[in-house]
Amino acid sequence: VIYSDDFDYVGSQWGPDKQSVAYQKRSVEQSVCEIRVAKVNAEARILQDELIAKCNINAINSNIDWSPDGKYLLYTDWQEDKMINSLVMV
Repeated sequence: VIYSDDFDYVGSQWGPDKQSVAYQKRSVEQSVCEIRVAKVNAEARILQDELIAKCNINAINSNIDWSPDGKYLLYTDWQEDKMINSLVMV
């Protein structure tokens, strides 16, 4: 177990380097939705955890995907002004 608390952790995806995990951290109760990347070691211990982007709390649970070179992430987010889900690349 890497994390165990009051948040939902969804959409996790290993990076091409096999040392990074991208995931969505969310809590409707706390109005938190974040796309994050954790660097982990061989024992799955977190070495670093970085906030990459804030997402809309109404976003669907995101399936995150990496670009082949590991430089970008693609995920689904909710655009409040247009009332639609959209793809975002960061």
